[in-house]
Amino acid sequence: LSNDEYGNGKSFYLWGNVGCGKSHLARAWAIRFSEMGCGVMYRILPSLIDELRHAVKLNTVDTIIERLANVDVLVLDDVGAEDDHSDWIRGRIFRIIDGRTHRKTLYTSNVDPADLYDKLDERIADRINQAQRLWMPLQSYRQVIREKGKQS
Repeated sequence: LSNDEYGNGKSFYLWGNVGCGKSHLARAWAIRFSEMGCGVMYRILPSLIDELRHAVKLNTVDTIIERLANVDVLVLDDVGAEDDHSDWIRGRIFRIIDGRTHRKTLYTSNVDPADLYDKLDERIADRINQAQRLWMPLQSYRQVIREKGKQS
């Protein structure tokens, strides 16, 4: 499929409170693009960092970065939740995101896009902030369920 057939390569930054359904929506979005014939990869960013660390031993870091940078659609879930801010990790994440300039990426986060500059490398935050922003002003559905259980 060409970029015109699935949104001109636009990226989206979906953020909101913990438990409001961002990851659920991101998975549904990924499934839909897969059904349309797009190559799709879904990664939780803290887990991706673990994957990259392990890939050093296997000498497969560049292969992983190329696959993530070049797949039609990439979902990066939980941006800002990573606790490794080493220059090495930032450099690898930057290569992935920078390589996706004309490809569709969905980022999910609990972090307001304006606060990304405090959480991430400035180059990474700048590129993520080019995405269309979508705010989910909902409370945690798990909290809603707990509160309903208390009322019963």
